[in-house]
Amino acid sequence: MILVRTVLRQPEAATGLVLLAVLALLALLAPVLFPGDPLKIAGRALTVPFTDPAFPLGTDRLGRDVLAGIVHGARTSLFVGLAAALAALAIGLSVGLAAGFAGGIADEALMRVVDAFQIVPSFLLALAFVSVVGPSVPVVVLAIALGAWADPARLTRAEVLSARERDYVAAARVAGMHPVEIALREILPIVLPPVLALSAIIVAAAILTEAALSFLGLGDPNVVTWGSMIAEGRNVLRSAPFLSIFPGLALVATVIGVYLFSEGLTNALAGEGRANVNEGKKRRSRGKSSSLPGRAERDDSAGDNPPAEQGEEGVLCRVKNLSVTYRGQETPALRDLDLPIRVGERLAIIGESGSGKSTFARALAGLLPDGAEMEGRVHWTGSAAPRAGRDLGYVLQDPSASLNPVLTIGEQVAEGARRHLGLSWPEACARALDMLERVHLPEPKKLLDAYPHQLSGGQRQRVAIAAALAARPGLLIADEPTSALDMVVQAEIVALLDELVRAAGMTLVFITHDIALAAGFADRVAIFKDGALVETGPAAAVLAAPHATYTKQLVASHRDLASTPLVGEIGA
Repeated sequence: MILVRTVLRQPEAATGLVLLAVLALLALLAPVLFPGDPLKIAGRALTVPFTDPAFPLGTDRLGRDVLAGIVHGARTSLFVGLAAALAALAIGLSVGLAAGFAGGIADEALMRVVDAFQIVPSFLLALAFVSVVGPSVPVVVLAIALGAWADPARLTRAEVLSARERDYVAAARVAGMHPVEIALREILPIVLPPVLALSAIIVAAAILTEAALSFLGLGDPNVVTWGSMIAEGRNVLRSAPFLSIFPGLALVATVIGVYLFSEGLTNALAGEGRANVNEGKKRRSRGKSSSLPGRAERDDSAGDNPPAEQGEEGVLCRVKNLSVTYRGQETPALRDLDLPIRVGERLAIIGESGSGKSTFARALAGLLPDGAEMEGRVHWTGSAAPRAGRDLGYVLQDPSASLNPVLTIGEQVAEGARRHLGLSWPEACARALDMLERVHLPEPKKLLDAYPHQLSGGQRQRVAIAAALAARPGLLIADEPTSALDMVVQAEIVALLDELVRAAGMTLVFITHDIALAAGFADRVAIFKDGALVETGPAAAVLAAPHATYTKQLVASHRDLASTPLVGEIGA
């Protein structure tokens, strides 16, 4: 409940909540405080306020109780505001998620629809809709929602376009999640807070729109509303101004309360960030982890299900004439690449920034963006390509971006095991605990309930490795997993990968720009430059006697290759 406490500490939000709580309480107690029909004549006409205890705020031209009308009108106004905002939010979230996540033609088509609705002022759209269909509360709710959904849709799309490029979404794709599940599980929690802040404003706008429609005579005539009361009072504005003033004050107080709460919520989100916006998921994960049996599984954390059968000469997969060009780029990121990957080997892909090594890793994992054009092929030995998440694990470059900030560590590590190994949640959480122990994290039971922002960079990368290996893949791709870490932690992570790969007998493709880091553990190296493979071979042979000029320059720039690598010291 961290976000709730943060919101309540905002003075604007606290003031707004007090106003709204009073109005909501009056609305709920309206049938008790003022039983009967508020439209029924209760006394003599135009009783002046504060002159008759039975009618504290007076009566209207027909003798109806003004206070009863205001209290019962609160029920209508709050219901219309909340219902219209929820409907607009549901439509806007659905359209925004679909447009932002699908992209391409679907995105263009949906956004043109959004543009069309935003061209027409929302009040005019609601006015026209109610005029054609007829006045009633459900029609008014639908009319307001039709005029309000476009703004949440546009905001949702913008947030989705940003979120879908993050590393933890790519990790979810590698884990084999369905696109709909990725949108709902990985992206929606990130998108929801700013959209909810906007929805609070929609509530206020909906209440004002309903009042305006009722004022114009387009509200439900069988239901008392603040707008209809204000309209009733305009006919006797000089002689009985209180008939319009009191419902007008109630309307203003409600709108001010909603806007104050929205302002406080926005400030809370800006100050608190989004790391803990899903406390409910934390409680759910804690419930699962509390039932952990604490058992250790057999020592085969990976490798019992390789992505393909071992073929001729032990080749796991062969990349043939692979070229990749990104949309809007004339120069290919990869050019005519030919490279075999052998079963059980530790292959280091080495190159400077822009050499194409990360593009190669994403092509292997099937993570190239929609705008990338790929030629050539990646041929897997055996009957089928590896299954994402089950046969192939992927460790991304930045540990801060590769973990979802709104999911607990336990959930993120356990998800792959639950999905691909057919485990129940308690069993998957036990698997997650085991994996956190295997990557040498301190107090792994406590970490199950922690969030990524509560861990250091090195700890987050260990969690990412544990999540990638939770389903026992046969192939692990590590895309520069040490570039965001200091040198000592880099060596610790490489030593950990080396330990896990050796113990499981899996295949490792290690992407790095640091030839010295790879020298301590790689069986074979492949040197990339400008999207091309310039040299490959056994690590010891290539580093001792490089043939390509670029490889010679790399070796010459790392004088420490002649000494014992730091990774060897850490792993010893």
